[in-house]
Amino acid sequence: MTVRRLLVPAGLCAALLTSCLLGLAALLFAPDLALATTTMPKQVTCPVCEKEITVYVISSTNTFGGADFDLCSHAAGTEPRLLRVWSCPRCWYSRWSGKFEESVEKAVKKRILEDLEPEVPLGEVKSQTDIPGFVKFGLAGTILEWEEVEPRELADHWIEAAWAVRCEGWDSLAPLKADPELSEAKRALDKKLSGWQREHPGGEQDFWRCRADLAAADLYLERAGEEGRDPVDAALHRLIAASWLRSRGENHRAAPVFKSLHDDESLPLAIRATAVSMLESISRERGFQERFLAALARAQESGRIDEENDGSLSCIAGETCRFLGRDKEARDHLVHALEVASRPTWVDKFGRAALERIKGSRSRAADAEGQPQDTE
Repeated sequence: MTVRRLLVPAGLCAALLTSCLLGLAALLFAPDLALATTTMPKQVTCPVCEKEITVYVISSTNTFGGADFDLCSHAAGTEPRLLRVWSCPRCWYSRWSGKFEESVEKAVKKRILEDLEPEVPLGEVKSQTDIPGFVKFGLAGTILEWEEVEPRELADHWIEAAWAVRCEGWDSLAPLKADPELSEAKRALDKKLSGWQREHPGGEQDFWRCRADLAAADLYLERAGEEGRDPVDAALHRLIAASWLRSRGENHRAAPVFKSLHDDESLPLAIRATAVSMLESISRERGFQERFLAALARAQESGRIDEENDGSLSCIAGETCRFLGRDKEARDHLVHALEVASRPTWVDKFGRAALERIKGSRSRAADAEGQPQDTE
């Protein structure tokens, strides 16, 4: 066997070396960019109406966006969760990507063709990215219910659906982005906020990115209330703060801020319209959260859930109830999680920390209302 020597021009060697060094620099200094979510197109056939559609398969992703207190993870760049459910734009059959091409029972197929419709009217769909995540997850969940799958499987789906709505919540800022002057003002404030977050990263404890975002939101709410601040500037501060709260699932705190912005008729229309858009997004997430809690309750009542998953999902349920403003239910779920015999080891630390967060929420609410804190 003859081995041929490959001769590479010196200039090309330098270019290749430079390219490699730049790539290494990206990995070292900008890992969020270097390891951003990447996808590959794939042709699949809908098992219901036999339409051939183009979907996107996730090649790589990351969790550099950190996790929220209910364990919802975030990626830097494209959010992969929104690509994991595929939908057929002809019959609206929707399923998790790994099961999309599996056969569908005849009775369910008939019901899909006759009754399945998206939650909101959609125009021409040219790509999977034209279909909002809340639509895809809602359609897929409806089909799972028609198939009468195990409640545990439904619980898994509906909490992922709630997280998908949260992850695409930034799209609700569209009305503000359409106003050039307000959009530029928001970018300037965002730049200042990013600088503050870099100086106050939230420490090295668990959920540090989440903690940093929530601390920044508190800072902006405080600044919004400073005496003498321009009303529109103050409203932008509150809008940004509420948006950060909303992005981390803290909707029980974000929703009242958005509502007050919407109700203030003296504010620019773009701010009020953005507040409405955010409130609609929160409402959709809450709907999916309620379905998650209902499905989990059925799974627990039936006894068809193993203890390890019971402990894990009960922790998530506890934080979900806190986000919904239902602290008593939150405590009940967390106490139950801590009592499950074969719970995962992380549940103890997580559960105790979540119970402390509930106390903190009650203290904040009591301070806001000028009432003594309930020490129960």
